[in-house]
Amino acid sequence: MSTEITPENESFLHQAVSTGMFHDRGEAINTAIDLLKRRSQLIGEVNAGMEQLEQGMGKPLDVAGIMNAIDARLAAAEQVDN
Repeated sequence: MSTEITPENESFLHQAVSTGMFHDRGEAINTAIDLLKRRSQLIGEVNAGMEQLEQGMGKPLDVAGIMNAIDARLAAAEQVDN
């Protein structure tokens, strides 16, 4: 199977393979397709979240709770280091 890609993308693909970022062209293309799938999934999740917000299903952000959780994790990490 042959694919047409822009000269810029072809150059990037060649460089990515030649520098060892990917073992071969197929691995690079499969990685790109996996990323496109993930992007599509994330867009769907964001759209679902936006719809939930529009339906009034959101709740206020608990900044204090988040900060407390961060502080607790930092304290626990300090105990492990000591």
